[in-house]
Amino acid sequence: MFNLNLKKFSQNSEIIISSLIFSKLKKFLTEKNKLELFPYISSIKNNNWIVFIKTSKPIVNAELKLFYEEITNIIKDAFATFWIEYKEVKVVFK
Repeated sequence: MFNLNLKKFSQNSEIIISSLIFSKLKKFLTEKNKLELFPYISSIKNNNWIVFIKTSKPIVNAELKLFYEEITNIIKDAFATFWIEYKEVKVVFK
């Protein structure tokens, strides 16, 4: 059995949180039958309560904006994994 010990990393490490958001977003898009959008997501960066999702095509931004509330909830869940709780999360599509 493999045990991933995250205690040696900072609890709010941006890389770990961004990776978790990336993974949850891929699962979400799979459930919504929109997995074709995922390859166009080039990066996810978080700066406190603002999350930047960068894509390589503007049309993908428009598609992702249709799921804004669901994506916001995914991000809140990812933050909650590390005991970070924000009442408001802002998602910026670039």
